[in-house]
Amino acid sequence: PWNKVTPSLSLAIVALAILATRAPAAESKRETAQSVKRGAALAKTLCSRCHSIYKAGSSKDPKAPPFRLLSKNYPLNHLEEAMAEGIVTGHGAAAMPEFTLTPEQITDFITFVKSVSSR
Repeated sequence: PWNKVTPSLSLAIVALAILATRAPAAESKRETAQSVKRGAALAKTLCSRCHSIYKAGSSKDPKAPPFRLLSKNYPLNHLEEAMAEGIVTGHGAAAMPEFTLTPEQITDFITFVKSVSSR
């Protein structure tokens, strides 16, 4: 019965409960870090020829806003929908290429953009 639980067994139960609540947070941080890494790779491949994709530095194309500033002019939570529909836009004379991403790639990309945003 529960009223005969030894102190060491009680301590073990408490320790397991603490570990169970902390493990998801650690896993979530790892998943976020991996998502940022995958999003950075996408940004480098698809966007870095025009945009600054980092926390500092100028864009190669002055008409292409640096990613760190996107959140100042565009709600990042709306970026997911725009990307899912397929971004087709231009920056003045330089047309932005059209591309299609999977939902997972969109999530990774937005996670990366949020990681470099200067809010």
